[in-house]
Amino acid sequence: MKQPNKFNSQLQQEILDSFQQLVKTLIKTLLEALMLEEREIYLEETEDYANGFYSRDLLTVLGEVKGLRVPRVRKGSFRPVIRNYHALPGEFFTQ
Repeated sequence: MKQPNKFNSQLQQEILDSFQQLVKTLIKTLLEALMLEEREIYLEETEDYANGFYSRDLLTVLGEVKGLRVPRVRKGSFRPVIRNYHALPGEFFTQ
């Protein structure tokens, strides 16, 4: 049997790491867009104003997504449905 060489193992790990980073970036971009849209809908139905963002890290089955920009409103009454604050790590994708 042919033994896998060290180069192939390193290459496989680099490909896996790159793929995981790409998926985490995609997750971050998608979640930020969805939460922003959710805030827009909320503001159409409520007398309140957009008030920037705050940053949160999200633990996923692929690792931590750092610096997720969560939109907020002036009165502080908006909580995105998408950003489940009480989910256990990895549960985000199963709900």
